[in-house]
Amino acid sequence: MEGEGTRSRGRTRLLLVLFALACIALGALTGRMLASRDSAPPPPDSMIVEASDNRRLMEGTQHRMILYSQPTCAASTRARGWLTRHGVDFEERVIEESNAPWREVKAMNARMTPFMVTATHRIQGFDPARMDEIAGDLRATH
Repeated sequence: MEGEGTRSRGRTRLLLVLFALACIALGALTGRMLASRDSAPPPPDSMIVEASDNRRLMEGTQHRMILYSQPTCAASTRARGWLTRHGVDFEERVIEESNAPWREVKAMNARMTPFMVTATHRIQGFDPARMDEIAGDLRATH
């Protein structure tokens, strides 16, 4: 009987040692992930690129801006609301895999949504301060 109790305690110790080793390994892995995340440059939240060739794309719309968005993108929702509140004349093109807006955005090397195009600018990401810079020229005229 005494042998069973010793074996049981031995198994419990072994399980505790294995659990401790797993926790240490997980901590080391998490530390590496955090270190690599902190050392890599963050992706740009937004950028404005001068794009004189956008005029060709804009010929297909009667609006002053094209907003490329995705249905589940919170930043796209915020951009749409901002543009509406500021009276910007825009056309929204919803990106779904392999549709025409998806191909247009892919051809422009966009990396995130929202992606906005005017005759002279490309704005990637939602950045109200940068959008303010060009919004005056994009307001709807009635």
